[in-house]
Amino acid sequence: MRCFVALLYISLAWVGCASPSPEGGTHSYDLYMPSTTYDVEASSFQDIVYDDVLGYARALNITIYRPLEAPLPLPVVLLSHGGSQGKTNPEIALVEWARRVASAGYISVVIAHPGRDQDSYDELCEYLGVSEEIQCALKINWERPHDVSRVLDWLEEKNESDELSGALGLDRVAHLGHSAGAGCSMMLVGAPRNYVCAQPYGGGQGIEHPCDEADLVTKVDSRIKAILAFSNQGPAQDGFMETSFAQIEGPVLIGTGSEDGDDGEPENRTKAFELLNPSEEKSGRFLVFIDDPGAVHTLFSAELDGCAKIRGEVRCKEMRSWLYSAAIAFLDDTLKEVPEAGLWLRDGAPSTFIGADVSWSQK
Repeated sequence: MRCFVALLYISLAWVGCASPSPEGGTHSYDLYMPSTTYDVEASSFQDIVYDDVLGYARALNITIYRPLEAPLPLPVVLLSHGGSQGKTNPEIALVEWARRVASAGYISVVIAHPGRDQDSYDELCEYLGVSEEIQCALKINWERPHDVSRVLDWLEEKNESDELSGALGLDRVAHLGHSAGAGCSMMLVGAPRNYVCAQPYGGGQGIEHPCDEADLVTKVDSRIKAILAFSNQGPAQDGFMETSFAQIEGPVLIGTGSEDGDDGEPENRTKAFELLNPSEEKSGRFLVFIDDPGAVHTLFSAELDGCAKIRGEVRCKEMRSWLYSAAIAFLDDTLKEVPEAGLWLRDGAPSTFIGADVSWSQK
């Protein structure tokens, strides 16, 4: 991908490029690139504490990626990883996404969402009313949106101190989530979740448990202005219902692919996009879908190992470049109001790489 690497460092809003295909030929597509890119530095912070719904102290660790010499204050993108058991080390979570977003002129904040021990997990399931008849599949889906709100509170506090000194543009905040982190994204902007009947995709142990809309729970944070949901959940998955997605407000970018999960799961992820209401003027709802054997779950976390075993590193970098382009254009449009980004998203370059292997939808 020589062409893509070169494009990272030139000042063009969008540009066409011929890229090698897996078969050795070339095909053309347009990549959106920010007008300026920056070197990035990272700093980690520990023990951001709050009391959870059971009264237990919950401690969060974060890593902040800052673009060097970028004009302040900068828009902020919070990032939430996937994984049902959680993480404690933010330095190994969504690293590629965090660095790429920061290099485009954003402050990236990666949150490590820790898990629970079994006793407190059982207590939480009981507190939320999960029947003993079904497999309790809350994972850490309850905690994630609460964690994000606590980190935002902490950033507001630090932004007024000498530690960050007003560097954060906290009136321009987006959330990027992968897998379970994408479910967190959707909750933060309005999608309610039914924890009473939450089960893994496909029904867990095969026990049917009715989902009642009266049990839907919301956790909206109005400070989140836009979301990027990669490998997101769909209806009847991890507590989301069909009615959940119509309640999402604001700009949304969803990214998934043909091998993103078990049989039926990729289609269920795109179903979430279909259930979104059409956007209000200028807000924008977009879906990028990659139809390729290498479009596995981890590709959408910007990791290449799983994809490369199937399709090779060159092809996987190419596919990841589509995700990067869509994400940065989306952020530039929603948080920076860059005119070229809006044109690219709605009328421009995505149409040139629509084909057998990638599709672009908007509403």
